[in-house]
Amino acid sequence: MLAGAVVAVRSENLLRAAGALGTGSVALATLLFLLDAPYAGGFELSVGAGLISVLFVIAISVTESMGGSAVDPEHAVWVGLALVGLIFAGALGIAALLPRGKEEE
Repeated sequence: MLAGAVVAVRSENLLRAAGALGTGSVALATLLFLLDAPYAGGFELSVGAGLISVLFVIAISVTESMGGSAVDPEHAVWVGLALVGLIFAGALGIAALLPRGKEEE
């Protein structure tokens, strides 16, 4: 989590910084799951890592393309969708590791 924050602050590439923030958010969500706070972890994973990261990537790509940079907005959409897929796969992996409730007989 701390490594993601340091990379986000130190990175000169804004897209890498947005990815590092998403990685830090995934680490925080994992920590919340391990501390038996599944609702907070799920919220952090879906909103913090998923929604905010994708919005950052799209906003960075659109503003750089408006400034005449060589960033393709369509590329940003694919990067955003890839981030969402990775976050969803991580959420499924974390959910698979959570202990199951006791079933009544």
